[in-house]
Amino acid sequence: PFIMPDLSNYTAIIFTSVSGVSSFFTALFSQGKDARCLAGKRIFCVGKETANSLLSYGLRADYIPARYSGEDLAGESLE
Repeated sequence: PFIMPDLSNYTAIIFTSVSGVSSFFTALFSQGKDARCLAGKRIFCVGKETANSLLSYGLRADYIPARYSGEDLAGESLE
């Protein structure tokens, strides 16, 4: 099972898959929290499907790489 870290020290979060988005929010909700925990954090997604799954929770990705890989995400987001 996914263990939710303390998000207060995070400035960004990266979702790499639809199942990752689902696991994250399942864990978040099980702790009695909601999407407000992500206020002020940059949200990155690898791929449009991952970003679309995030929309079902009322959130938009701040960045999606042109090619859907973690390597491209890291490279492009640092430019």
